[in-house]
Amino acid sequence: MTHIFSNSSFKCRPYQQGLTLIELMIGIALGLLAIAVAMGALLASKNASTTTSDSTTMQQQASFVFRVIGQQIRQAGSLSLKPSDSHLETAQFIDSTSLSSYTAISGKDAPGSSEYLFTVVYQNSPSEKLYPISSGTASTGAQLRNCLGENPSSSPPAALQNAFKRDGNILYCAGTGSKQPLIGGDSANDIKVKNFQVRYLRQTGETNPTFTYVTAAALTDKISWSQVQSIEVCLELEGSENIDTVGSSYINCNNQSVSRGSRLRSVFRNTFRSRSDAWPVSN
Repeated sequence: MTHIFSNSSFKCRPYQQGLTLIELMIGIALGLLAIAVAMGALLASKNASTTTSDSTTMQQQASFVFRVIGQQIRQAGSLSLKPSDSHLETAQFIDSTSLSSYTAISGKDAPGSSEYLFTVVYQNSPSEKLYPISSGTASTGAQLRNCLGENPSSSPPAALQNAFKRDGNILYCAGTGSKQPLIGGDSANDIKVKNFQVRYLRQTGETNPTFTYVTAAALTDKISWSQVQSIEVCLELEGSENIDTVGSSYINCNNQSVSRGSRLRSVFRNTFRSRSDAWPVSN
């Protein structure tokens, strides 16, 4: 049997053509462009996150340092009142004859290895009465503490001393014993203390007083140190992460405009009033 097929019984399949080289290259270029944009956005987000994290950490550490230092400077030169149970007695200070060997405020512009940038002192009060709010029972003990929380109950000193300095990338505080770090560190993940400076507001003259900011070099004896009314503290911190700071600058503790380098840098300043006016002085 002979089968005859007409041309109408065949349906031609459409011709399938692949991508040309130009189309392939365009597709690859668009893909690489999308990846580059995504990577740029990711790096920008990471940089912003790092900057925010460093900035927040530095603000927290600066706030802590100013709280510790400010508490001690505000007490510098203060004298303790005698405790009394009678409302008829006038206020009197605890005997301060043993305090003349101390200087309420002192310092060095360039301290040596065993010296400190500045030191503040105030009278100790080892036998103050403590009255708990919830109880009428009184107990005795020391309310005052130095920068390290020290006030020894056995053989308490006549005055509490607080000394501060920067050593390397760490800010230290010293009390009755060896110094201990407050903030900063030398490891890669630590916020670093790059500068720590102080200026002293000195009052000269009584009738027409003059106030001048000076360095420690201008204060040569106990009399001149007793004229210090306030201490200005400048703290410069450096972040722990490398970031893009191209073209940016900041004002450092020396009031100079300098490049930030490759890390975030922040400068913090604060001025604290002392109470050294009534401190006994003898040269």
